[in-house]
Amino acid sequence: MTTQIIITGQINSIYTLRSILMDYNAKEARGMFNSYILIFKTKKEAIKALSNGRIYLKAEGYNYSYAAGQMLRYDAATAIIKEIN
Repeated sequence: MTTQIIITGQINSIYTLRSILMDYNAKEARGMFNSYILIFKTKKEAIKALSNGRIYLKAEGYNYSYAAGQMLRYDAATAIIKEIN
């Protein structure tokens, strides 16, 4: 099932999360109000991208919030997983 990661928030934080979560397997689209949508072929790929993003933020010493398989929040931006048909 196709899965999206929707990134919303303030511009600088959005760009940081986008660069961390972007994967060669993902397609990118622009959303409304400077948001980004990353489209993955499977939910497993999207969850792996969030997990890898969390690992990167932790290694760099950034403050973040993470809900396994659902959401990653950094600074003033949030990345949320949403399944689409």
